[in-house]
Amino acid sequence: MNKRSALAGVLSAAAAVIGAVFVAPAAAQAAYTCRDGEVCLYQHYDKTGSVAVLLRNNSAGEFEDFRNYRYTNGENLNDSVSSVVNKSNRGFWIYSEGSYNTKKNGLAYWIWPGREMNFGPHWSTIDMNDKASSLRTA
Repeated sequence: MNKRSALAGVLSAAAAVIGAVFVAPAAAQAAYTCRDGEVCLYQHYDKTGSVAVLLRNNSAGEFEDFRNYRYTNGENLNDSVSSVVNKSNRGFWIYSEGSYNTKKNGLAYWIWPGREMNFGPHWSTIDMNDKASSLRTA
């Protein structure tokens, strides 16, 4: 191997390392913005993480078992909701058990129209973080 090809190889390797170090990281994916008429359930606090849009003003409003629903990232909705936005014109109950707590005693929390909130002991009197299993409009 001559000196010229050896030097070219070293310079190529150095350029690759420098390029890898200075490549800008990809921008974080922005959370879904809940639109008018929708109820959006988010996987994490503060409307972050993946989202499930379960209710629009024109839908029936009964979701008996969250095990049958998924976030946009494909993960199961059951027992994983941390924040909610209600931009629909209806309030709804969110329950800690499937079948609207009719088969088991559980927690229930009313979400008013136009309300957004985090679940957890710091934001409400009932800790529903990662416990929601069904939802029904009143």
